[in-house]
This record gives sequence, structure tokens and C-alpha cells, in this order.
Amino acid sequence: MPADARRDEPERSPGVTTIPGGEGLRRSARQAALASVVRYGVVAVHLPTLRDVALQPIGPEFLQWWRAIMDSAPFYAMIIDEDHCIVAWNSQLEASHGCENLSGAYCPQRIHGTSGVYPGCPLELAARTDDNAECVIYVEETARWVRSGAYPTHFCSAEGKRLFLHLTHDITEEHHAQEQLKQSLEHHEALGQLLV
Repeated sequence: MPADARRDEPERSPGVTTIPGGEGLRRSARQAALASVVRYGVVAVHLPTLRDVALQPIGPEFLQWWRAIMDSAPFYAMIIDEDHCIVAWNSQLEASHGCENLSGAYCPQRIHGTSGVYPGCPLELAARTDDNAECVIYVEETARWVRSGAYPTHFCSAEGKRLFLHLTHDITEEHHAQEQLKQSLEHHEALGQLLV
């Protein structure tokens, strides 16, 4: 790139992409990387992790919008901070746990009835790696199988703590069907061995 072209570019802060003429507007790291490819013909572009990108604080309007959307989901959904404190939740979670205000509650205590992190909670891995984390957990208290996931967002709480989308699906029927299929296959293999 010619030296005079570099002079025209705005000064950049690490992890923050400023849209020229946007007076501080930010765009996602993916958009910035794609713009770099288009503008400069770069083939290999480093996509920053969530720790590299400036997190945006969320306000009450966002939480109302999020709740309106997630109330249509047939599973539990929460926005939770990196310390397991609940920031937002959908009506399915509210109805199943018989409580209207979960704001600021410590999830392991309020939802799981434990004093520490619930065993297998995906938030621990998601917070440590800044990546999506999912797991399948057997919940002894309800005798149900669930698929639980924690997904990093580009948002932070008013206190500056990273926020995660936390979704939990009941997969008990699916799990039982897979177990029955596995047993059936083993039974057919055993019969096949006898016939040979």
C-alpha cells in the first residue's frame, strides 16, 4: 500500500474498528476483517477473540426486546454474567421455577439449589475460552436429560462483566430414543453373530 494511502486512514485502537466518518461507531470484528479483505486484498486475516473486541453495555430497552423474542422459545433461556448472576430470563424459566424476579440472582443457588457452580455447567468453559460451550447433563433432581449451552456475546453488564447467552433444552425423549436404538443395534449384532 502506498505511504500516502496510510496517512488517510484513521488511527486505530487495538480491538476496536472505527468506521471512517462514523465518529466512533463500531462494527463487528467479522465486518472489519471482510472490509480489510475487500479493500486491501488480504488473504489471511486475524479475527479477534471476544477479549479483543470492545464489549457494549446493555440497557433496559435491549433486555425488553430480548425477553419479547425469547419468550417464544420452548426452552429455558437466560442472559447470565461471567459470575453466574442472572441478568435476563424468559417466561419458560420463570414459570418452571415459580419466581418472577431473578435479576441479579446467583444461578447455581436460585435455579439449581447449590451453593457452588453446578457440575458440568457450560458457562465455566465458555468464560475460560471465549467460545461456545455445550454439554449434555443428567439432572438427578428431575430425572431428566438436558442439553445446556453457554455462548459468549459482544455485550457486558452495567458493571462491565461479560455476558453469555445460556440455553437449556430438555432432551430426555431424544436421549431415551437413542438408547433404545443403541440397544436394538446391539441385539441385532448379537443375533447376526449367532447366525454366522
